[in-house]
Amino acid sequence: MRSCLVAVLSIVFVSTAGAVCDFCNPSIRLNERVAACFSEQFEAELVRLETEGRGFVLVDLTQCVDEKTRGLPGANTDRDSEVIDTSFVADEAALRCINAEIGRLAGSLDPVVRLDLTACP
Repeated sequence: MRSCLVAVLSIVFVSTAGAVCDFCNPSIRLNERVAACFSEQFEAELVRLETEGRGFVLVDLTQCVDEKTRGLPGANTDRDSEVIDTSFVADEAALRCINAEIGRLAGSLDPVVRLDLTACP
């Protein structure tokens, strides 16, 4: 499935050559655990971004969540506020924005915090 998504994103990228990341996620939701995992792989994502040369990466944080829940809300929670984004499309600016916001919000990312990537400088 991931290879299909990458193929689709590659086609979209080619068709939007002037606008590298029109299809990047405008916002993501993280908690402390997934944010810490992202921070650990931040440098590797930047290297992958550069070596793949597409201008964006599909960040996969599925290994960062509890196998039982996969980042999904429990039965007694508000679905919109509790879903954690374990995969998303980001360009370099978004990756750097996420990393900076995680540093700024350290300790206050639980239960879930929504990061607006369109508001980053």
